[in-house]
Amino acid sequence: MYASLSRRDGARTVARFAAVLSTQCPRFNSLLHSPGTEAVDAFSVSCAGAENNWIYPPFSQAERVLAQFRTDGATATIILPVWTGHEW
Repeated sequence: MYASLSRRDGARTVARFAAVLSTQCPRFNSLLHSPGTEAVDAFSVSCAGAENNWIYPPFSQAERVLAQFRTDGATATIILPVWTGHEW
């Protein structure tokens, strides 16, 4: 899925809510400090600007992520479950 989205929308520049073993990008933010992470806690950094973000947040943080990205005006691919009864 990541590769086909990258062909369509361009390469993602940073993965938010990732880990060193699961990141889809060379740059990433993680929940806990780990080798190579640019930031601990994706909410602690701005996602606006020229970044093309890849986001697969914990389900419990989905609304907060959407709110932050709307506020920041950020470009992102956000992976969320299909839940027709929920207002995203």
